[in-house]
Amino acid sequence: MNGQGDETNGSRQESVTNTSEPVGEVQSPEQQGGDVQVEPEVAPEPAVDPEERVRVLEEKVEEWRQAYLRSMADMDNLRKRTAREMDASRKFALEGFAKDLLLVADNLDRALSALEGSQSGEESPDSGVKGLLDGVTLVRTELLRIFNKHGVTRIESLDQPFDPNQHQAMIQVTKEGAVPGSVVQEFQAGYLLHQRLLRPALVAVAQ
Repeated sequence: MNGQGDETNGSRQESVTNTSEPVGEVQSPEQQGGDVQVEPEVAPEPAVDPEERVRVLEEKVEEWRQAYLRSMADMDNLRKRTAREMDASRKFALEGFAKDLLLVADNLDRALSALEGSQSGEESPDSGVKGLLDGVTLVRTELLRIFNKHGVTRIESLDQPFDPNQHQAMIQVTKEGAVPGSVVQEFQAGYLLHQRLLRPALVAVAQ
């Protein structure tokens, strides 16, 4: 019995010994048959000259500075142009209204001329007519004051050289003592609005 038991134990130990793998032996990935990941080779960066890098950066800074200056100049021009346009809009907003009021001034001038003519031939001017003449004169004076307040000024034409920018010649006349090319008669007064022509004066010019 003991002999058989020893033989059985011996065979079991031999079986265990033959089936076990060596301990401590590590197989490489190639031996295990797995995929091998190879790190890509990184090319070394070329050496950069510090002076060249500084030069490039300085050029970039100068380029940005010039762009900034151009932008600031454009903004300044835009601001000035906007201010000019706003000022012009404010000055000439009443241009149409002023032109309509010129008709009132024309009628006042005609009324004054008629009243003065009716009084000049009389030895004793009528007091009523004289009062009317004074009243119309005051109205005309006040209207011209309001015109001046808002930049509307009358063009002085008589005995002035003809200016095609301010005068419109209706006829040419011969007048003794008059300077050729000068205005000798005004049919309708001309006006300026902030030194811009609102209406030309209708005049007669000496030959």
